[in-house]
Amino acid sequence: DNLYSGESFYDILGVRPEADGREIKRAYFNMMRECHPDLSQDETESTEFCKMLNEIYETLTDPARRAVYDDLVGFSDYSVNPFLNTDYPRDQVFVDEFS
Repeated sequence: DNLYSGESFYDILGVRPEADGREIKRAYFNMMRECHPDLSQDETESTEFCKMLNEIYETLTDPARRAVYDDLVGFSDYSVNPFLNTDYPRDQVFVDEFS
């Protein structure tokens, strides 16, 4: 199980969804300083966490990837996540691509 599976990338970094690149970079480097495998006692867990932080940083600092992430997670103004929006009937969340 992923300890952070219920949190957004913004929550994990401790920044607002409106954060600019400079804020994201600062938060990323501060977290990397704290958990880097070379400085941590638990090298395996810290290595996995750092890999996740790298993926988060790459996603949030690339405008195209960030836009896709925000749409999928529900942070953009026009995105709708049917898993989080109860207005959608549960049987309509999944699309049958074969019929």
